[in-house]
Amino acid sequence: MASSGSVDFSVNRDEIIKDAMFEIGALGDSETPTDADIQLYSRYLNRLVKQWQGQADFAPGLKMWSRKRATLYLQDSDNTYSLGPTGDNWAVAPLETTLSVAAISGASSVTVTTVTGITSGMYIGIRMDNNSIHWTTVNGAPSGSVVTLTAVTTSAAAAGKSVFAYTTKARRPLQFVSLMWVNAANNELPMTPIPVQEYEMLVRKINVGTPGTYYYESQLTDGVIYLNCYPSDTSARLEAVYISPIEDFDAATDTPDYPQQWYRALHFGLAVDIYGTARQGEPSRRLIGLRDEAIAMARNQDVETTVSYFQPGVDW
Repeated sequence: MASSGSVDFSVNRDEIIKDAMFEIGALGDSETPTDADIQLYSRYLNRLVKQWQGQADFAPGLKMWSRKRATLYLQDSDNTYSLGPTGDNWAVAPLETTLSVAAISGASSVTVTTVTGITSGMYIGIRMDNNSIHWTTVNGAPSGSVVTLTAVTTSAAAAGKSVFAYTTKARRPLQFVSLMWVNAANNELPMTPIPVQEYEMLVRKINVGTPGTYYYESQLTDGVIYLNCYPSDTSARLEAVYISPIEDFDAATDTPDYPQQWYRALHFGLAVDIYGTARQGEPSRRLIGLRDEAIAMARNQDVETTVSYFQPGVDW
């Protein structure tokens, strides 16, 4: 017999809830959860996946599937930036070009080297002669090489100055996997995280230079990153790999923001969590054991590759 040839098995929110209820005997095979059950247990399921986000489920691979990449654009007079949907210029897949014609102060449009990928409504930043970046949005589709701005420039910018554009602000990072300072020539320097006590002890954080260390607070809607100095070069940016929050289960057909090896853990994890609400008593040792086994097996399938390891009983 031939195998299926497919590897796209998935489950959705309501299927996870129904299976968990069936697992603990709160639902018959031919029965359907009520709307009240779905509303209640979807909250349980969302609490579960939020508890497991970041490193909370002890995944040794630091959640490879929820790693995201983003670019933070810097300002010459700022060493503190908000990262998230309502924050600063924390960009997903940005575009970069240059001015092909100098822009005067008060300009309502700019002429760029290429408009490929630039569309109406995008965030756009022009690096000015005074080293600041003028941020606004694109007002309408480009005409030839001319991009119309929503807010006029507040300074002049020579031909050749950098222009940045992006559509979407990145999510709030739970934590950084790596953070690199990258200049216009794509030279890179790794940034070093420091704890809050060490950051607060830094003197003259308003000095101008190349940022080398940072302190990060995840906070709520937007995270906040604190750099050790004001950036001297605004053509440079910070390139980040970070752990993203796990997506919500909002609708019946929403699939998990987890890979397939976690589906069984979600099934038994939810079954254990809802047991006391769906029926009287405590979950059985068997059910708890199945949950723990599923979590253990899932978490060991994304172990980070490393060149170092420890072996007991060996002296070096």
